[in-house]
Amino acid sequence: MEMSLCRDLVEFSPEGIVMINSQGVIKYLNTAAKDLFSYFEGEFKDSLISELFAPPEFAQQLSQNIQALQAQETQRPLIFGTSIQRSINEVFDVEIVLVEIGDNTILAQVDEDQDSIFTMYIRDVSVRKALQSQINQQASLDALTRINNRRSFYEKTKVEFRRSIRHPYPITMLLIGVDLFKSLNEKHGTQAGDQVLIALSDMLRQHLRDEDIVARMGNSEFAALLPHLTLSHAHKVGEKIRNYVEKTTIQNGDKYLRFTVSVGIVIWDKQEDFDQFMFRAHTALNNCIPKGRNCLSED
Repeated sequence: MEMSLCRDLVEFSPEGIVMINSQGVIKYLNTAAKDLFSYFEGEFKDSLISELFAPPEFAQQLSQNIQALQAQETQRPLIFGTSIQRSINEVFDVEIVLVEIGDNTILAQVDEDQDSIFTMYIRDVSVRKALQSQINQQASLDALTRINNRRSFYEKTKVEFRRSIRHPYPITMLLIGVDLFKSLNEKHGTQAGDQVLIALSDMLRQHLRDEDIVARMGNSEFAALLPHLTLSHAHKVGEKIRNYVEKTTIQNGDKYLRFTVSVGIVIWDKQEDFDQFMFRAHTALNNCIPKGRNCLSED
């Protein structure tokens, strides 16, 4: 009765369970494991488990883990991640817990030669990883405009700085501010202000390259990091954006409104850190105020 109960617990476990010998030959799979690999009964018998996994190096990885298990004085499970190749050519991520079965009475029921038997508990983690990726993406994006937030811009800029040191190339930045944004909100309402910010982020995506890093840095402030562009090229890009914004009309209910932007332009000095870089960019942007806004200024 107890053995029958154990079989049922294994067979109907929601977690994929595969038993293999020390050579990686499959001796048993439960229902969940068969579903994971999307194969029918009998197709696995005496085949190599490594043939079912996508990475070509999985056989070596499994062999190393088996050796590590056998070398342990105190038996502990080994946990590692890899990916599975389904029969329908779908690859997905899994987490594997590998343990060794040491009771010969159990071994005799699985393998008549009583070879060492290892049990693999296989869990599909593709959904979990996809959700984690989505959470990470949401944490790096501005909720309103769906472009990088300040934190994400900071991280990506640091990476670009390191690349520029290893393989020297210029890095320039446009710091773009919506002119008189507070007055715009007071006159037309915050919904109109949101529409302006969304429209500006769309314009930046439209007029900048894929390799440029665009972010919303504050309430009405945006940054665009331009790798490989000199100051003169950055001026042309900034002027194109400023000119396009000036000519754009935004619909707000049954009314239409226009807005302008000011642009501060800086080139990265390899001796400065991110905060110093941003300080100079803000200085350049603030220099647009005495010029009447709706213009470009360089620090």
